[in-house]
Amino acid sequence: MRTRTALAIFAAAALLLAVGALHVAVGSNRAAAQSAERVAAVSAGAMHTCALTEAGALHCWGANSHGQADAPSGRFTTVSAGSRHTCALRESGEVECWGLNRDGQTEKMWGRFRAVSAGGDHTCGLRESGELVCWGANDHGQADAPPDRFSAVSAGSSHTCALRESGELECWGTVYKGETDLPPGRFRAVSAGWRHSCALRETGEVECWGSNEGGPTDAPSGRFVAVSAGGLHNCGLRESGEAECWGFYAYGQADPPDGSFRAISAGDWHTCGLRESGQLECWGYNMHGQIVVPSGRFISVEHAVGHGCALRESGTVACWGSDEWVDVGAPAGRFSAISVGPRLSWALQGSGELECWNHIWNEYDGTYPSPGRFKAVSVGGSYGCGLRQSGELDCWRHY
Repeated sequence: MRTRTALAIFAAAALLLAVGALHVAVGSNRAAAQSAERVAAVSAGAMHTCALTEAGALHCWGANSHGQADAPSGRFTTVSAGSRHTCALRESGEVECWGLNRDGQTEKMWGRFRAVSAGGDHTCGLRESGELVCWGANDHGQADAPPDRFSAVSAGSSHTCALRESGELECWGTVYKGETDLPPGRFRAVSAGWRHSCALRETGEVECWGSNEGGPTDAPSGRFVAVSAGGLHNCGLRESGEAECWGFYAYGQADPPDGSFRAISAGDWHTCGLRESGQLECWGYNMHGQIVVPSGRFISVEHAVGHGCALRESGTVACWGSDEWVDVGAPAGRFSAISVGPRLSWALQGSGELECWNHIWNEYDGTYPSPGRFKAVSVGGSYGCGLRQSGELDCWRHY
C-alpha cells in the first residue's frame, strides 16, 4: 500500500456503528458476518476490529500482537479501536484500555467519562463535565488537551481533534502536513485519521484537511450524515444511506458494496459498514483477519499472537487470524474448553481427553502429555499444563 510508515497508520475514533445483527460471509477482500448476538457498535482500528453487543459485551478480532484484541469481560457502552491498543467505557463511565502500553496509553485514568478515543500511541477521554484529558505518547503535543468544554473528541495517529460545545473545531499535535489547519465554521462531528482529519458541517458537507497522500482530503461534494477518517482513505454516508469512500484504495478499502448503510467505520486499510437490515459488512485488507468475524453464539474466546479461537455454545471451535503466519484451522468435534497458544492450541473433549492442533506451518518438535482424562487445560508460549481428573498436574514442553 505504501512504504513502511504505512504500518503506523490507523483510524482513531472510527465512527461507532449503530444497532444491528452481527453477520459473516467470507470473500477475497470483503466479508459479512452473522451472529445471534445483536451489535450496538463497531470500531475499526489499524488491523483489528471490535464490536459491542446490545448486551454490552465486547468482541475483538484481527491483529493481536500486543493484546489489542483481548477484550475484557463486563458490560460496556462504547468502544474505540486504535493502532495497537483499544479503549472502552464501562456502564459506570470508567475507562478501560488494553493492548500496547509503551507510552502509557492504556494506563488507568480515574473518573467518569462520556466518550473515549484510542489513537496511535495516545488516548483521549471526554469527562462528563465536558473537559478533555489525554494520556500516552506526547512527542508531538497530541496529549496536550486544551482547556474548555467539548462535545466530542477524536485521537489520530499523532494529532487530536475535538469539537467545542459551540460547534467549532480544535486540533493539536503534529503540524507537518497541515493537521491543525482547521476550516472555519460550525460542525457536528469530527474524525481524526493518520495525518489528516475530516469533519461534518452542520449543513451536511464534509471538510477534510491535512496530508493528502493518496487523496483522503479530496472530499466529494454533497450532503452526508456521517464521516469516518481512516489511514489514507475516508468513508461517509449520504443522506440516502449510500456509502461513499475516497482516497487510497489499493486493497479495496475505498470500494464499498452497493446498498444502504446506517453507519460506517474506516480503519487503516479496511472499512466496516452496518446495513439498515442489521448486516455488518467489512471490506479491504485482511492480513490479520480483521474483516472476518466467526458466526454463532460463543461461551469463551482466547487470542494468541496473530490468531484467536472461540468455543461455541454447541461445543464446536472456530479460529481466525492471519493464515500467512499460522494455520487458523480448528479441529472438528465438540469440546468443553479450549486454550489457545502461539504454536499449539488444546481442546478438552467431553470425555476428558485432550486434542491439540498445530498453528505453525512446520513440524511440531515438542512433547505431549501422557494419555488420560483431564478436567482443565492451559497453554502458554513454551509450555502447556493440564489438570487431570485425579487432581494431578501434568505439564509438557511445546518447543
